[in-house]
Amino acid sequence: MAGGAGANQVRCYDYETGNVLSVISDLPRAVLGLCNANTTNDFAFGSADSKMRIFSMKTVPAEK
Repeated sequence: MAGGAGANQVRCYDYETGNVLSVISDLPRAVLGLCNANTTNDFAFGSADSKMRIFSMKTVPAEK
């Protein structure tokens, strides 16, 4: 997982290959923090718009 300010995105990568699995884009502000759950495929991130978002890899759109 990686988040940042350049394109206001969160990117999910395959650990073994480094390929991008999915992208959450068009966020209104920069991503400031990112946390993965240890026992599930859930993750959360906070951004400069003062919101915390919680996702599961099941609900993240696949990269095209």
